[in-house]
Amino acid sequence: MAKNSLDGSKEDLSKVADVELLKWSKDDLIKRLRKAENEKMNLMVEHGNMMKDVNKRLQVHLHEIRGLKEINQKLQDDNHEFRELCCFLDDDRQKGKKLTREWQRFGRYTASVMWKEVGGYQQKLKELEAKQQTVMRDNMELKEIILMLDEDRNGAGSRSSIDSQSSLTNLNGGSSTLRDVGDGSSTSSTGSAGSPDHQHKHLHHKPGETKIGTIRRSMDDLAASHHHRSIPNGLNEFGTPFPGFTEIRKTAVKGTVAGKLVGGNMSVLYIVVQFAGCAFLFVSLLLLGSFAAYCLYVQYIHMKFDHIPGPPRDSNGKYVLMFTCSFLLGHGPALNKAMEGYKVVHDKFLEWTETYGPVYRVNVLHRVMLLVSSPDAVKEYLMSPKYPKDPYTYNLLFNLFGKRYLKGMMGVFNEKAECLMEKLEEKTESQTPVSMHFMVNCVTLDVIAKVAFGMDLNLLDESETPFPHAISTCLKGMTQYIQNPYMMYMPWHWKFVKEVEDSAELLRKTGKECIEKRKRAVKNGEEVPDDILTQILKSAEQEGDYDDEVMLDNFITFFIAGQETTANQLSFTIMELTRQPEIIKKLRVEVDDVIGSKRDIDYEDLGKLTYLSQVLKESLRIYPPAPGTSRWIPEDTVIEGIHIPGGISATFNTYIMGRMEKFFKDPLKFDPERFHPDAPKPYYCYFPFTLGHRSCLGQTFSQMEAKVVMAKLLQRFEFLLVPGQTFKIMDTGTLRPRDGVVCTVKSRVTNCKGNT
Repeated sequence: MAKNSLDGSKEDLSKVADVELLKWSKDDLIKRLRKAENEKMNLMVEHGNMMKDVNKRLQVHLHEIRGLKEINQKLQDDNHEFRELCCFLDDDRQKGKKLTREWQRFGRYTASVMWKEVGGYQQKLKELEAKQQTVMRDNMELKEIILMLDEDRNGAGSRSSIDSQSSLTNLNGGSSTLRDVGDGSSTSSTGSAGSPDHQHKHLHHKPGETKIGTIRRSMDDLAASHHHRSIPNGLNEFGTPFPGFTEIRKTAVKGTVAGKLVGGNMSVLYIVVQFAGCAFLFVSLLLLGSFAAYCLYVQYIHMKFDHIPGPPRDSNGKYVLMFTCSFLLGHGPALNKAMEGYKVVHDKFLEWTETYGPVYRVNVLHRVMLLVSSPDAVKEYLMSPKYPKDPYTYNLLFNLFGKRYLKGMMGVFNEKAECLMEKLEEKTESQTPVSMHFMVNCVTLDVIAKVAFGMDLNLLDESETPFPHAISTCLKGMTQYIQNPYMMYMPWHWKFVKEVEDSAELLRKTGKECIEKRKRAVKNGEEVPDDILTQILKSAEQEGDYDDEVMLDNFITFFIAGQETTANQLSFTIMELTRQPEIIKKLRVEVDDVIGSKRDIDYEDLGKLTYLSQVLKESLRIYPPAPGTSRWIPEDTVIEGIHIPGGISATFNTYIMGRMEKFFKDPLKFDPERFHPDAPKPYYCYFPFTLGHRSCLGQTFSQMEAKVVMAKLLQRFEFLLVPGQTFKIMDTGTLRPRDGVVCTVKSRVTNCKGNT
């Protein structure tokens, strides 16, 4: 039985016959069944393990397939990019070939002109050289003549003695035999002018006689009178010089001297002309090479950034000059045209943004500027900690613009705003139109001078104060300098440049006097106000950095930036409210409810003027005094799906984004409800004071001042623009109303509750 059991364990029970199974006992059947069950379980486990291995292998294969698909997709994308790159490079190659051909034509033309000029100069030099040789030969002949005349003059005395002896012999009846005295003539009286031997001597010279001898005889004959041509050396028969001989000799001497001078001058002139020609050729080639190298660099910049969308450079390949100007100047002419007469260039940027998208480039010479109107990019770059504010400036000003300090400024705000109210009261009595931009400019200047530097300017009390005009001139000068950096070298701009220099000098002189006065007060231990200037002096004293020029620069910066933007915001708000009767009605209701008939506005009242805050924010949306800011992008990045190479400045413009339908519905409509507390906040498309770490520290100060002034104006006056006033904007570094917001002012009549 055991043997049967052992054998049965190795066989399949399904193959055992029923008769055989009946012969087995229960124990054998149970054992066999359990063994078969165990074998089945083992097989199932093995099968499960095999299935797991298969599944794992399938998963691995699936992952490999997915990876291959991704690689394939990436290769397809790379292939597509390579195709686009090849097309782009082919376009650039074609452009490069075209540019090369243009430059070759330009170079050949320039070279031909240069060679023609050089050939002309060389021909002139040859002619001058030939003339110089002729003059030098003439000078040599004249020199020899003068030497001959000098020799004849020196021998005149001895010949006179011989002639006297001959005459004495003839008078005494002596012999008339010819006697040679060695001068080519005879002492005999028979040697007259008409004698045959005398004629023979003058007509037939000896074979060895030189040209000098011939010239000497000719001069002797010319020097003698027509009766005594045989008398040598200009002497007559009495041994004295004939009349006119001295003049001939002087003329010959002068000719010799003049010849020497002319010859020397011609030699110097020849050297100078030759050197000037070589120098001109060298400088021309150097300038041409430098210009070509600069053009190649500009072409490199174009190839680096031209894949970014942007307005075209108006090139015309038919004319080399026009092509070169558009190639180099890029969009400069279009921008200058858009800025003529202090127009707002940001309107041109807005037009280009709507045409070319949220990211586009602008080229001027070798510089490229990136205009970005993407909220995500604004968030990424303006909120980035990569661009922190200067720690020294931040720590210095943070406490000065804190809540405690600002609450203490309410007295100054009320005081200076009240001065404006008194001045406007005078205007209402005289019915005189008033420039509200000038008036609020004086107020903001008084405020910043008082709270920052402890100065009481009282500009509203002076009829012709120079400070507002000086600040405006400095800002205009900055704008003009951006348009034309070489204006100081152009005579027709010198008058304006002088005005800008005088305005800057006025501000610096005022700042220097203020700083020196405060230094003396601190040194003498006097009580000084805890303002910006005191903090600057204390910080400089602690750090040992007492540079007066830096302090003056900071003074002018605070002086201009601390009042210009607030004054322009108030001017734009007043200008816009003159055509918004419903809005101004709601404003007056709020002002009357919160302030009533109070003269001084409390710090707590400002938080209750919510609708006035909305109006001021809406004014900043449409008319931002500081239109934008910029950030430097040092490394390659991607903005709105466009690859941006590193080394470019990106400009973020709140003026553009605030006037786009994409971000604000009906953007040119003045609607303060956009900034209602319950309305959705603009998503990184509104930043009049910029955002993030480099946002303006004085924005709360500015808005508090604007609220106080506007609340008092709404409380007491009504405004109406005079005929001829427009709503146009002028760009003078900051945006301001072009016509100055000239209004007629009328007093409001209110009861004790503040109701009209």
